[in-house]
This record gives sequence, structure tokens and C-alpha cells, in this order.
Amino acid sequence: MSGLPTSFIDSALASRVEYEASLKLPDAERGALEARARAKSAAATAKDVVIVIPTNNPGKILLFAELNPALKDKVDFKGPGDFGGFASAEYKKINPQGLYPACLCSDGLQLFESTVIVKYLQDKYTAILTEPCEGKTLEARTISNLIVQLHDQYISGVNCTQAGFFSNQSICYKPEMSKTERAARLADLKKQFGTIEGYLHASGPWATGDALTLADISLYPTVAILKALGPRTILGDPISGCPKLEKWFAHCDAKPAFHSLSEKMSAFVKPWPMPEAIKAAFSK
Repeated sequence: MSGLPTSFIDSALASRVEYEASLKLPDAERGALEARARAKSAAATAKDVVIVIPTNNPGKILLFAELNPALKDKVDFKGPGDFGGFASAEYKKINPQGLYPACLCSDGLQLFESTVIVKYLQDKYTAILTEPCEGKTLEARTISNLIVQLHDQYISGVNCTQAGFFSNQSICYKPEMSKTERAARLADLKKQFGTIEGYLHASGPWATGDALTLADISLYPTVAILKALGPRTILGDPISGCPKLEKWFAHCDAKPAFHSLSEKMSAFVKPWPMPEAIKAAFSK
């Protein structure tokens, strides 16, 4: 069979022992073994590609990457324009929900949902992380998981992608929402932040105690972007009246990686005309 390596140096196999064992195989089997080894090697050197925009749900991935500089050699970040926009057929092949973020993994796996992508990066690159965002105790990890779930399910998440369905946070930027629904979602949004307030560690400084966790990198981008949007619409300060959340946010915001993300998100939403229009319509 032509094209087979004639020495270990030319082989894609990982060890000389493996190469020498392959010489005893029929050419077809040996060729298939070499092909699998080449594919594995290519996957190992390829980068994961994460598709984001600078808003809160993709923001948790951007923040995780910023806190772990070694990921720059492993992950490329791209925007909607690279895939035809979130409504394009090309993008919906990656994320059928038509939402951001999404991830093209180096081995061909395709993912969406921000928490899933963060956990994928957390698991895959454990050995090179400087900030794994993992609680030190069972209680800290469990409370972190609960805060992430409260955030994803009741604040930032929309569980129906059909027209006319909304997340609680979208009271700030979805003008098509009815006034009655907007008022109900405003009340529920404040309820959810109050619920999270009850689970925050009493002395902090992070959400679950003295270690940074996924709860912090999930919650911070949302509070930050709602602080940027809130005064322009009916929300106001999203964590007003929640002293533990206010103290926690100040601690996070003093960290360069966190504050830098906040500034990027604020700049992204600044041109949006929707918040002021919503506020004016709601007051009528």
C-alpha cells in the first residue's frame, strides 16, 4: 500500500513500540491506524472556537477565559459575522436555538448554552487553569451550582425560542413585551435577585466564600449589564436593597478582568434605543 511511512520518524504513531507493532499488520489496517493517529494529532493541535457577542450570557465565557490566560493558546473567539449572523442557516447548524454563544470544539463536537461551554472548557483544560472557578468544599460547590441554576433559569434564560416569549432580563430591551407581562417579570426579576441574596455567603468576598466559583462568573456579567441598562428603563439598579449582592458586586468590579468585561458590555448596549422607548411606553 503506497503512502505508508517507511520509518518511525515519518509515522503519526505516538511511540516507536506502537510503530514497530504496526509493521506486523496488513497494509490496510496499518494505513487506517496511521490515519486515526493523524486525525488525533490534528485534533490535539486545533483550537476550540467560541462564538460570542459582548453580552451577559457569552460574557461568562469571556470572563472565564480572561481569568485563565493559558486558554488563549487553546480557544479562539469569533463573532456573528464569521458565521452569517445568528439568524443564518449556517449558524443554526451550530446552535439550532439561534442564540449566542456556541462552540465548535476541536474534535468536531458542537455545543451551545453558556454554562455548558464554560464547564466544557473547565473540564477539558483543568491542567492549565490558573483560576478553575471551583468551590473548595461540597457546600460551596453546591451553592454555586444553585446560584448558576437560579441565574440561568429565572433571570437570563428564555425557555421557548418561539416569537413572543421572553426572559426576565429582557424587560430592559424587548419592546414587543406587553405592559402586563413586563410588570410581572420586573417583580419576578427582583424576587430572583432577592433569592440569590439569601444564598450569598455572609462574609464573602465571593458568592460562596473565599474562592471564586462559576456562580461569580455567571452572575457578574448579568448584574453588570443590567446596571448599564436599568437606569435607562423601568428596572433601575437591579440589586438595590440587596446588601450582600451590592458588596459582592463591588468586590468583583474592583478586579480588572471583571471591570473590563463590564465596560465592553456597556459599550455594546449603549447605542440601543429600546430601553428609553420601553420606559416611556411603560409610564403611559
